[in-house]
Amino acid sequence: MRAHHGYRLSGGPEVKRSHLLMPLLLAGLALASATVVGCSSSTVTSSTTPPTSAPPTTGVGSTSPTAATTSSAAASTSTAWLSGGETVPPVDTEATGAATFTVDASGDRIHFSLSVANLTDPDSSRVHQGATGSNGPGVLILLSGRYGQGQVTGTIASGSFDAAVFIGPLEGKNIADFVALLESGQAYVSVGSVTNPSGEIRGQIR
Repeated sequence: MRAHHGYRLSGGPEVKRSHLLMPLLLAGLALASATVVGCSSSTVTSSTTPPTSAPPTTGVGSTSPTAATTSSAAASTSTAWLSGGETVPPVDTEATGAATFTVDASGDRIHFSLSVANLTDPDSSRVHQGATGSNGPGVLILLSGRYGQGQVTGTIASGSFDAAVFIGPLEGKNIADFVALLESGQAYVSVGSVTNPSGEIRGQIR
């Protein structure tokens, strides 16, 4: 367990060693919900049990913080579909993934969820600034370390964050700047693995 500025961390998710189909993965994304503790700084809590053999390290909140939901009609959601073919250069892998980012009613927080399917030894994930077909600097850490061992299918990171966690070109910026980056199509999610630490799957956020 380690702390990141603006967050309280706890726990991590249970690794499921299975070969689930992407429809089941995406259904799990749609159903994920929990509660964010109301306070002035971002708070993320865990909802599942970490693997006992290799407890994961954390990034923006936790490898498996509980995702918060919002009932506001004004909330907007951006999605990234990840695959090896989107990585630069492309990676030959059966792994896939999906990430969602939803702005809450206050406009001061974003709730996110990151899931993968058939990804062996996940290791770190970030949101990067960059256009399709090019690599760019990281602006947000979603997962900052190894997630269990072996092939993983399921949610590997989820929770909520505020502007305090931005890095690189977005350091010192606000949530509106992050949202503008997503809406411009100039941001992508990359998930690495032990075999491909710089990125095994990737997807542009739209």
